[in-house]
Amino acid sequence: TCNCFRLGFVPNFVQQDKKVLRFHRYFLEPVVESQMENYRTRKLVLLYYLTDGTIHIAEPKEANSGLAQGVFLKRQRVCHPANDDDYSIEDFVIGADIDVFGRIIHIADMDPFTRVN
Repeated sequence: TCNCFRLGFVPNFVQQDKKVLRFHRYFLEPVVESQMENYRTRKLVLLYYLTDGTIHIAEPKEANSGLAQGVFLKRQRVCHPANDDDYSIEDFVIGADIDVFGRIIHIADMDPFTRVN
């Protein structure tokens, strides 16, 4: 048998291991309890894992906000509602809106590593 690592071949899952793309996003949450505001802007950080195409979404915690914050979506594959396929890296561009289980999330920015890759 041939040892692939001796020939210089490195499988994709090894090359992409521990490489994560980070996107800054937000969504608008309707507020029905107050007449002073109609909606709140909630900031999120989306992590896209290159090894397996899974997504993790978290909301950075703000002190004394009075809102439940933290993990928004545990790491998993998310199905694209338009084509019944999982979201891929091509779906995440600045200005795009994605649907995550019925909630529309807007991509606002990405970190420098993500811009390069």
